[in-house]
Amino acid sequence: DHHAFWASPNGRTIITGNDGGVYFSHTRGDSWRFVENLPLAQFYHLAVDDQVPFNVYGGLQDNGSWYGPSDVWETKGILNAHWRRVGGGDGFATVPDPTDEQYGYSMSQQGNLYRFDRVTGARWDIQPVHPDGIPLRFNWNAALSLDPHDPAALYLGSQFVHRTRDHGASWEILSPDLTTDDASKQRQDVSGGLTLDATGAENHTTIVDISPSPLEDGVIWVGTDDGNVQVTRDDGATWTEVGAAIPGVPDGTWVPDVEPSNHDAAAAYVVFDDHRRGNWETYLYRTRDYGASWERLPTDGVFGFAHDLEEDPLEPGLLFLGTEFGLYMSLDAGSSWDPWTSNGLPPAPVRESQV
Repeated sequence: DHHAFWASPNGRTIITGNDGGVYFSHTRGDSWRFVENLPLAQFYHLAVDDQVPFNVYGGLQDNGSWYGPSDVWETKGILNAHWRRVGGGDGFATVPDPTDEQYGYSMSQQGNLYRFDRVTGARWDIQPVHPDGIPLRFNWNAALSLDPHDPAALYLGSQFVHRTRDHGASWEILSPDLTTDDASKQRQDVSGGLTLDATGAENHTTIVDISPSPLEDGVIWVGTDDGNVQVTRDDGATWTEVGAAIPGVPDGTWVPDVEPSNHDAAAAYVVFDDHRRGNWETYLYRTRDYGASWERLPTDGVFGFAHDLEEDPLEPGLLFLGTEFGLYMSLDAGSSWDPWTSNGLPPAPVRESQV
């Protein structure tokens, strides 16, 4: 998938950037040179395990899912050969199994979920289906998360919240349809604009974030791509849509991240992203009463729309905000923000900022 293009004034030299890196042509495109010394790709998600040295897991746009060592006790350093592919397609969330370091989970577009064996290389398709045959709507980048209270539990989002406690051998549905289920936004198989959508990239009215509370078992927050913020306090028996109580957000705005607090079970943060309709405003809110009421956090000094917020697990006043144009941090619980410029981090999109 090509994302960047430049041509010289005489048209002979062309540079193109895609999911796999950068290419040069000095012959108007008749021949190309791939730049092999720039290891460029597009990671969607990152995770690490507890091995020594720890391994890094991630999914790459159009280049599958991989894991590799953070360090090696060899004289040559980390090589391409140290990395192992554990998933195909467009790689998204890729996470180790916290109950057994030999295994993990990798996901590609439309919630195609696999369990993999790091030793043998085997993979098993474990994507759930609805027991009544209802078609499931999985986002291009579907929600996937582990449970902080049960290391064997894994959540996956379609329009429903799915949970497995046996590594994908069986699934239970914890919710009704948590989206608006707006039929006018579900025409991707009728018209994708110019051509029919064959990839799932245009799936809409889907769950894009599932976040169990790290403090209170049974509290789960959900964000959808059509503006709903849902919460359950009884492990999915009942759900409350609390997004309507959030003031000042255009209807139907994406909810890419709901962040339950690490310090207050009733508190959570929510990020809204409306850039797909040309709106670059930063929307950031906090609740202290399970979503019954919300306050908008000031974002003076933050440029552009946000993707993700993380609260430090030890210091409650320390927040990190990932935006389309870099990473910001707050030392006063969101009252003010400063750009993070340490370690050479550029003003690039930060869609996850795990701490």
